[in-house]
Amino acid sequence: MKAHIAAAAPRAYHYGVKQADRQGLERVLEQLNISAKVIAPGQITQRVDRLDEPAPQGPFSGPAQSLLLLDGVDGELLQTLLAALKKEGVQVDYKAVVTPHNRQWTVLELLEELKRERQAIREAQKS
Repeated sequence: MKAHIAAAAPRAYHYGVKQADRQGLERVLEQLNISAKVIAPGQITQRVDRLDEPAPQGPFSGPAQSLLLLDGVDGELLQTLLAALKKEGVQVDYKAVVTPHNRQWTVLELLEELKRERQAIREAQKS
């Protein structure tokens, strides 16, 4: 008998999304049965694989950029989600998928890496 390991339910974490965009984002996620969780400012230094843990307490301020972090969302579901967000007009500065490599990073480290990647792409396009 083969063991069956259930795939984790698709989940989206979001940080810094403006209220108008947040409503559209949450509507799309609900339609696609993707659970959503807000990344609190205090969680910006928390590891990606620990975002379901309680947020640290205290006054925190995080980066101004918004982030949509997707876990267990790939293939056709990812394409459907991205198309629905575009159709809904949802603006998010950075979008990323949780990988075995980045799940050990903090949210801030991930955001900084996304910024570096975007800058590298822009510089390469200028060449």
